[in-house]
Amino acid sequence: MNITEVRVTPQSAGKVLAFACIVIDGEFKINSLKIVDGEKGVFVAYPDRRDEGTGKWHTLCHPITEACRCQIDDAVLNEYDRVVGNATPS
Repeated sequence: MNITEVRVTPQSAGKVLAFACIVIDGEFKINSLKIVDGEKGVFVAYPDRRDEGTGKWHTLCHPITEACRCQIDDAVLNEYDRVVGNATPS
């Protein structure tokens, strides 16, 4: 799997630092990734939606393996750093 494009749009306030989208192998696009400033640090949250009937949140898509999650998270957080001009996240 190759992440062929990453776009990050910083936000000005709140726990959501930015929104991102990625393209995989030039063929599959995932929108609405969020870069969140959480209690344990900055992380990538995957697209989700609230069930109007139950009020529960459901993730619409997410990596199945840890390796895939790391590849996506690293690409998104590195692009976020590049866009906002920060040092590389640890």
